[in-house]
Amino acid sequence: MTLLSDAKSDIIKAFDVLNKAFAKGSPGYGLPHPIIFVSNAKGVVTHRFSETNYTSRPNVDLVLGAIGR
Repeated sequence: MTLLSDAKSDIIKAFDVLNKAFAKGSPGYGLPHPIIFVSNAKGVVTHRFSETNYTSRPNVDLVLGAIGR
């Protein structure tokens, strides 16, 4: 399994999913909000499902509908 690291949160910031509830220097700084991006075969993002609370997740049927299942 390949694991990716975003140690400086560059990708998190580029996709605008940085959880700003944590101040710079705190242990939680740099963490993203929970998010699901759906892209098409050309790599274009067609749907974005994001929540502001890590305990909230989008409805599975909504996500499956976005991918055509």
